[in-house]
Amino acid sequence: MRTQMSFSAVKITFMPRIVDGERPQLGAEDILRFSCELRSLIRGSECIGRLGVNECVVLISDGETAAQQLITRLHSTPSLSVNHTLHISLSMVTSLQGESGLELLNRLDEAPLSTH
Repeated sequence: MRTQMSFSAVKITFMPRIVDGERPQLGAEDILRFSCELRSLIRGSECIGRLGVNECVVLISDGETAAQQLITRLHSTPSLSVNHTLHISLSMVTSLQGESGLELLNRLDEAPLSTH
């Protein structure tokens, strides 16, 4: 028997900070360092996926409360900014009953990003 499971998705967009009016390019090493830092902040039951060059999503099976806790950890971890060179923006959605994964990701794409 298949059961309905509620989960949340947190989208993280990361960009290099603008220095002297210019935004430097992100290198593979910067993205790898960011990924390692992010991995250290999530629980073993959570999953990270890369959506684009500067964008990833964390799937959280415990719903909205666990997602809010992750967002708090993200905001309070200075090392996630990779030596203060990255700026992160976050958005979050929680699955709706009967919603497909694609529908969830489309809603996540439309959700406003918060900047901290």
